[in-house]
Amino acid sequence: MDHQAELIRSQMLDTRTALTEKLEALETKVTSTVTGTTDAVTDTVDAVKDAVKDTVDSVQETMHEAVDSVKEAFDFPAQVRKHPWLMFTGAVAVGYVSGSLLEGGRPSGMKGLSASPAGEPPAPPGPSFFATTMAPFMGKLVSLAVGAAATMASDAIQQHVPEQYKGEVTKLFDSLRPNTDNNPTI
Repeated sequence: MDHQAELIRSQMLDTRTALTEKLEALETKVTSTVTGTTDAVTDTVDAVKDAVKDTVDSVQETMHEAVDSVKEAFDFPAQVRKHPWLMFTGAVAVGYVSGSLLEGGRPSGMKGLSASPAGEPPAPPGPSFFATTMAPFMGKLVSLAVGAAATMASDAIQQHVPEQYKGEVTKLFDSLRPNTDNNPTI
C-alpha cells in the first residue's frame, strides 16, 4: 500500500504542478489582455480628446472669422472708403424713399399731378400713417442719416482734396447737413 499511496501522492503533485502552471499561464494571458485593453481604451480616449479639442479650436476660429466679417460689413466709414459712390447712392435712395413715405406716398415734385378729369381740382391726399404717427421720428432719423452720410462723405473726400480747397469742401458739406434744431427729439 505504500507504493500505491506514493504513486497517488506523485500523481497529485504532478496534477497540482500542472494546474499551477496552467493558472499562471491563464493569469499571464488575462493580465496581458487587460493591459492591452487598457492601452487601447487610453489611446481611444486620447484620440477623442484630441478630436474634440481640434473641433473646438476650429469652431472658435470660425466664430472669430464670422465676427470679424460682420464687424467689417457694419464698419460704415470703411465701407464709405471702399465704395463711396455706392454708399452715397444708397443714402440718396433712403432719403428719397423716406421722403416719399412722409409725403403720403408721392414724391414732393408730383403733388399737383393727379389722374382726375379735366376741370376738377385734384382731391387732397389724406395723411398717411407715416405722416401722422411716425413723421417726428422719421424726420429726426432722416436728419441723422443725412448728417452721418455727409460727415462720412466729407471725411472720405477731405483725404483726396488739395489743402487749399479743404475749407471750401468743408463749407459745402456743412451746408448739406440738416439743421436738427427744428426736429423733435426722440
